[in-house]
Amino acid sequence: MGFLANACLKQSIEYYLILITHNLLNLLTEETVSQVNVSISALLIGLSASLCLAETESEAPIYVGDVIEQYDSANKQTQKMIAKGLYEMSPTGEVIPMAIEKNAVVVKTGKTPASINQGGDVCAGAPSLNIINGNVNLPIAQSGTTVGFANDYDPQSGGLLLNGNDVVYQLDVLIASTTVNISLTPDATFDGGFFIVGPTTSGAADCIDDNFLLAVADIGGAGSTESLNNFTMQTGTYFIVVDGYNGSSGTYSLDIAEYVAPNCALTASLTDACAGSDELFYDGAAALLLNTPSQYASMRFTPTGNFDVDVVKFRGYNPNAIGNNGLVNVFITGDNGNGIADANNILYQDCFDYTDTGFAPWFYLQLPSSVNMAFGSDYHVVIGPLNVGGGGPNFLEDAGNDFNRGQISGVPFVPGTAWAPGAYENEVNMRVCGSLVSTNFSDLSSAVTYTTDKKYFNCNMDPVTLVSDIVSLGNQGESSFDVNFEIFDSSGASVFTNTVTAGPISAAGAGSDTVSVTASASWTPSSLDTYTAQTTVSFAGSDFDPTNDTSWLEHNVVQIANGIATELSYNDDTVDGSIIYTQYSGRMVAFEPCFYPVVVDSLKFTSSQGGSARALIFGDDGNGNPDLANILFNSVETMVVGENLVQVGSVTIATGKFYVGWSSQDGNVTISYDSNQPLAAKNSQMGQVGFDLNEDFAAGTFTSTVDLNNDFFIKSYVRPSAADDIGISSVTAQNANFLVPGANADFDVVVTNFGQNNAVSGTVSFDIDNDGNADGTNSFSNLAVGTSQTLTFSGTLPATVGANVASATATLTSATDADNSNDSNTGNYYLLDCITTFPYSQNFDGPEWVNPVSQSATGDWLNAGGDDMDWTVNSGSTGSSGTGPSADHTTGTTGNYLYTEASTPNFPTKVANLYTPCFDFTNLGNPEFVFWYHMAGNSIGSLSIDVFDFATETWTNDVWTLSGTQQTDPTDPFLEAVADLSAFSGTKVIVRFNGITGTNWDSDTAIDDIEVRDGAPATPSNVMVQTTGNDAVISWDSSTGATGYTVYWGTDPQNPTTNSMAVGNVLTWTHTNGVSNDQKVFYYVKATN
Repeated sequence: MGFLANACLKQSIEYYLILITHNLLNLLTEETVSQVNVSISALLIGLSASLCLAETESEAPIYVGDVIEQYDSANKQTQKMIAKGLYEMSPTGEVIPMAIEKNAVVVKTGKTPASINQGGDVCAGAPSLNIINGNVNLPIAQSGTTVGFANDYDPQSGGLLLNGNDVVYQLDVLIASTTVNISLTPDATFDGGFFIVGPTTSGAADCIDDNFLLAVADIGGAGSTESLNNFTMQTGTYFIVVDGYNGSSGTYSLDIAEYVAPNCALTASLTDACAGSDELFYDGAAALLLNTPSQYASMRFTPTGNFDVDVVKFRGYNPNAIGNNGLVNVFITGDNGNGIADANNILYQDCFDYTDTGFAPWFYLQLPSSVNMAFGSDYHVVIGPLNVGGGGPNFLEDAGNDFNRGQISGVPFVPGTAWAPGAYENEVNMRVCGSLVSTNFSDLSSAVTYTTDKKYFNCNMDPVTLVSDIVSLGNQGESSFDVNFEIFDSSGASVFTNTVTAGPISAAGAGSDTVSVTASASWTPSSLDTYTAQTTVSFAGSDFDPTNDTSWLEHNVVQIANGIATELSYNDDTVDGSIIYTQYSGRMVAFEPCFYPVVVDSLKFTSSQGGSARALIFGDDGNGNPDLANILFNSVETMVVGENLVQVGSVTIATGKFYVGWSSQDGNVTISYDSNQPLAAKNSQMGQVGFDLNEDFAAGTFTSTVDLNNDFFIKSYVRPSAADDIGISSVTAQNANFLVPGANADFDVVVTNFGQNNAVSGTVSFDIDNDGNADGTNSFSNLAVGTSQTLTFSGTLPATVGANVASATATLTSATDADNSNDSNTGNYYLLDCITTFPYSQNFDGPEWVNPVSQSATGDWLNAGGDDMDWTVNSGSTGSSGTGPSADHTTGTTGNYLYTEASTPNFPTKVANLYTPCFDFTNLGNPEFVFWYHMAGNSIGSLSIDVFDFATETWTNDVWTLSGTQQTDPTDPFLEAVADLSAFSGTKVIVRFNGITGTNWDSDTAIDDIEVRDGAPATPSNVMVQTTGNDAVISWDSSTGATGYTVYWGTDPQNPTTNSMAVGNVLTWTHTNGVSNDQKVFYYVKATN
């Protein structure tokens, strides 16, 4: 039973008691009040005054941090106090003696009971962690697992992918502006993160409302600690949801600690503190954004004498909220021997408070004392956020090619943890100012190697001449120097060498500090290969920095010849990784052939994850830049894992470059890359190769930005354009998804003039089954250079179900065709195997039902092309809270169903079309299409079915349609739909499911258990009875779909079914001796099938 000091205590005794126990109570603030009173009782023994102790009404112990509510009779109002030993904390933060009445009620527990550790499954009823303030009940340490729990919460804002199993803690903040550090440490295989919802207005119900999503911590990978530091919350109820990235789950520990503000000594000033000082820098004038608000940026410096650093200078800018304000670390370190900042050799460390200015100025950090950089050694300045997600500047960079300078990993900085190179290797706009004690030295650099024609692709047997720009970086020049040019083949063997003596060259900045040196001999390649040209500069004196003496150029020797499609590629065919692009973004690569005119024959893209992507070819603007308004080729393709060959066929390049683009259409497909050095895109003399590409889908326009990283697996295939050359670009079946054996079909054949002269006349023969026998001939005339004409052929399809091939051959009759390799071409088409046995059923549970849905494996079920998204095979829940079914219809547990996943980017109003197999209704009188559907979610769109009639080759849309929410919860059962297809009796059809998502992510729609059957025929009409003696002759009109009839009779007019006779498929029947005098008999006829 817990006791508290009662108001009936005499004031003087209470005062002395509090003084005596003050220190003791401060030591025991984590004990219950009843435990504290044990010590108090001992102190009372020596007191002569009598004490009056009153029990509280509750037997439960009162914890430090409890909120206690009691009525203040003097002020006639209810007061709230926070228990802290025998003290209370007033709303203003003052600690005063506690006086608790007998009617006091404990309304909230401040101390976390020891039994709480594992997070709860959902927000409702989640274990509660109370934060009073930093010095009462913090730190809080919890641990648990997400394994075995459900995936209940998926935040949709900001493109997050925290969609694993999740657990929840409730967090009640009792003091306004409470600032803490919250960290989650997952196990080594768990890519864990967490997000915070609140302060809530409707309690647990707000967990699924992104409007209450307050903060997210999900930066690192598996095993990485995720943190929110210096995190301030107001009073109220919050929920911490521990989740996993991309479905990950595992064990974790969750820690909440008091935030202690660092004492940052530096100030980021806009006042120029470098005026009159010496300055070390590598960056130039051009500035590009380097995305580092959540990363660290680094710059390496090699002083040309002993250098005392007094000021660190940087440029920072956060456009479009890429970064944010926050505390930022700054380090000056030594080098680890590999051109990387040495985290174990920190010469200086401090922090500053960064506030974005809205533009890109220089900021100046005045150091409290000088930091010495010794002559001849490498040093690094490193700047990055003090806390994970804490923000900071988005540093600007120059588009240079100094390796091992730029972004590095390590967020946040952990002492003793090594930094590693990051994704960027460019010249960051960071400098140091101070005093340089100059030492005379020479330093010559081979800055760049290039060819005189500045082309990456050279024709076989065409001479190549190399050039190198030699740059003086020292404070003294050289009268002469040697430049050695050498070329290696792909095996590493040297195939060419040439040395040139040049000079003089001045000291850096003296006006003649750059000399372009041309090889004195040319190299004529005799083999097709990818070569590496290497240039090295040397001189007689001491070289300050030998690491910059050599530069490289990758160079491709190709063959352009009639009949040969030549590959143009920058990558080395070793996949080092892949990048997944958001919807309507991608890559673009520039190509420049060694011979003109050429025809782009095809393109090739390599992906590690399939999806829908747009393949593009753009022209050149005449100045070596892409003309994004000049689209030469545009086709949406379905990409699969591996190599994807896209046929082009009709794009002629007369001069200059062409640009091959790739743009993701669904946010799923990836493009692979290699990271071989030196990168083609890093050569400042050879022109830009790599670009990021962005598509405005609605407007049909594109924009691009230069990107310097990696060689992407985008290849083009070109061949020469002869004087007279026509060919077949493509052979395509019309209505390609709706072809059946023996039916008539139309094919489009595209004939193209690939030559340099107009094609006056010619013919095209068409072979529908590629058996060598022409099934039709057509002619063309006056085909201009680079243009195409589409010829249509009709024919009877073969009897072979499945994959088939049609072919076409072009013949030029007005001239001699110089290239016959492209005269013929083929086109694939697929013949459906129509189902004739009914009832037909499909529950999607077989092993063939995997993603993506395969037409050949599933019996001609097919996700349509040209829509926005696909139907997906799934079992269990869809992974999105509050939408989609919780299980299939067939089994209710582990079976499959198909559904439309409406999560980002698949809303709003995104269309998914699914084709069924072909159904032959020749012998069905009243065909019915039956299926079960589930449409639970707040934003459900619509579901309909359309029917394609092979007889008329037309669609009938919305044969059945339904919109809006039909189930209130994912656990609600599927509902049945029956669509009447009797209008299509006697023909062949395909049914199309047309699913359209709603206005938000919670609009998943599912289907299961498809059945196609013959419905009951209609009741026969015009039933008539005539009597001849005792015989009754019954006749009736036929019923559609009936295969027989049954006659019923009896004396009850309401139910004349006492007797029956199945009479077969006839329209009249005689009931011999069926009637007698003075007897009424009633007859009923029923159609059967």
